[in-house]
Amino acid sequence: MMLSYIVQGLVFMLVAPLVAGTLRWAKARLQRRQGPSPVQVYRDLLKLLSKRPVEPENSSWIFRGAPAVVLACYAMLGFVMPVFYLPEARSSPAGDLLLLVYVLGLARLAMGLAGMDSGAPFGGLGSSREMFVHVLAEPTLLFAVFTLALTRNTTDLTTIIWANHDAMPLDIYAAPELLLLMLAMGVLVALESGRLPIDNPGTHLELTMLGKAVHLEYSGPRLALLEWAEALRLTFMLTLLLNLFGPRLLASPGESLLMNVILILLYPVKLLVLLLALALWEAVQIKAQLRSIVTPALTALAFTILAAVLVVAEHYFEM
Repeated sequence: MMLSYIVQGLVFMLVAPLVAGTLRWAKARLQRRQGPSPVQVYRDLLKLLSKRPVEPENSSWIFRGAPAVVLACYAMLGFVMPVFYLPEARSSPAGDLLLLVYVLGLARLAMGLAGMDSGAPFGGLGSSREMFVHVLAEPTLLFAVFTLALTRNTTDLTTIIWANHDAMPLDIYAAPELLLLMLAMGVLVALESGRLPIDNPGTHLELTMLGKAVHLEYSGPRLALLEWAEALRLTFMLTLLLNLFGPRLLASPGESLLMNVILILLYPVKLLVLLLALALWEAVQIKAQLRSIVTPALTALAFTILAAVLVVAEHYFEM
């Protein structure tokens, strides 16, 4: 049912700005500020789309084309994974986990090249920081894919989610390797979605920014594409975490129509719970230096390596 993936992808793209706006609003409320409305992101995007873009004098087609590439990468993620409905595995449009890792890397590469191509010092600074974060996150992603592939004998995301959906709850929440992966994925959500104690995307101080330092060089429709892409990245990471480790809360062909409607309506509730937890974590975190990110990143990598070792050892003793 390719139609279900198309519908879910379109909903994913439309909901993403609301997810980013809700996180911004929740964080402001936790800090006892009124904060912008959750739908303010839509107004900002429409306003930016109506403005004329301004670009650095020395920039090239790389700078001009990067926002479209980044948006296309993150938008594609919503079309190759189950968002709120789990179709049959045989209808999966090649939603391979390795493909997702490479798409995330391509988006980071495009942003890195755009920052350096702008010719501005803070653009290059933001590019180096973005690539530094991705270098720390990518090995963890690859080991997580390796562990899931060993556990479920496939790298197809829909098949893996179906395996978790059909498994007993104790097989997921009491399995040491999957618990370690869950902890590592929680850290990856913060790494890949830019929610870090070393990053302050809401400020105007370039030295405290990561990816936003590159965004400063953009304006008009290109800036709108980047803001939309950032919201898509956050929504993707949260949805991936929910669907890998809470697959029974997904609508599926085996459920009744009423139950599927309830499960689909439960999707924004699940996102809201994660967003509130993420906003609370951000609100209580103190700002840290860039090198402090190495500790949580290496901890997540250690979790995935340990999970892979446990799976290999389990397969060895079964033989």
